[in-house]
Amino acid sequence: MRKINSFLPTELLAQASRYDVITQLLRASLPERLAQHAWYGGTLGEHIIVITDSGNWVTPLRFEQASILAHLRNEAGINAVRISIKVSPDPIPSER
Repeated sequence: MRKINSFLPTELLAQASRYDVITQLLRASLPERLAQHAWYGGTLGEHIIVITDSGNWVTPLRFEQASILAHLRNEAGINAVRISIKVSPDPIPSER
C-alpha cells in the first residue's frame, strides 16, 4: 500500500512543510499560554496571517505583534510590517 504523500504534488508537500516550520517559529515567539492557539497562515502583501482557534486570543496575539514580526524576520526572513489575525474554530492540529 502506498503512502498518501505519494499522491500529493511535491510543491504542496514543500509548502506544508514550510508552513509547519514557520508555525513552530511563530509559537517560539509567543508566551506558552498563546503558543498553542496560533498557526501560521501565510503572507499577504506586507501582512503575516496568524490563525487562532478562538476570538478570545485575538487581542493577546495583537499585543505580541512586535515580537512575532521581529522573530519571524530574524528566523525565517519574512519581512512583514503587521499581522492579520483570522479565527478558525477548528484548525488542523500540528501535533504528531
